[in-house]
Amino acid sequence: MLLRQALANLMDIALKYPRHRSDPVMERDFDGERSSFSLRDDGMGFDMAHAHKLSGAVPAPAPRP
Repeated sequence: MLLRQALANLMDIALKYPRHRSDPVMERDFDGERSSFSLRDDGMGFDMAHAHKLSGAVPAPAPRP
């Protein structure tokens, strides 16, 4: 159930905050032993300088002006 919610949240964000391309790309792959899923978009991304904050609570985004 949590995985389903996490994937739904990722897809929701990818659809809400695109930059230049209108549609995110979802792919699922299976190599005989493992299955993988990827969701690519051209959104704002994440500054890896703040990666240490990922294990804590995520603050709500600031309201847009």
